[in-house]
Amino acid sequence: MTVRAFTGPSLLSPLQKYEVASRILQSPVKAERWISGCAYGVDSIVAYLAMAVDVELTLMVPFARHNGTLLRELAQNAHVVRCAKGRTTADSYRIRNRDMVLDADHLHAFVKQPSFYRSGEWMTINIAREMRIPVLIEVIGDI
Repeated sequence: MTVRAFTGPSLLSPLQKYEVASRILQSPVKAERWISGCAYGVDSIVAYLAMAVDVELTLMVPFARHNGTLLRELAQNAHVVRCAKGRTTADSYRIRNRDMVLDADHLHAFVKQPSFYRSGEWMTINIAREMRIPVLIEVIGDI
C-alpha cells in the first residue's frame, strides 16, 4: 500500500484552498492511504478530500488542547493516531510531524515560498529529508 503524507500552512485564503485542493487531486502521485496532521488549512483540506475520493485516511493528532473541534469533524471516517505528549506545544508538533512521515512513502508539501522559513511545513520537510523520504514541494500562490 502506498502512503502519502501532506503538510502545509494552516492559514489560507479561499483561493489558496482551492489551489491546494486542485493540486492534490491532479497530482501524478497516487496512494491508497493519506496521512493528515489534523490541523486547519492544508491538513483539513486533505482530510475532507480523502473522504470525498474514498481514500483511507490517517489523522496524526498532536498533543494540543485546541484540536478537539476539528478532530470531531474529521475523525468519523479516519483512523486516528494520537501522538505522544511533548514537553511543549512545539515538541508535540515535532513528534506529530516525525510520526507522519515515518509511515509515509512520500511527502506532499505546500509552502508559501520555495526557500526555508520557520514553520511546521518546513520542519516536516526537513524531517522527511533526513529520513530519505521523497518530498514533492509546491509553492502556493500569493492569492
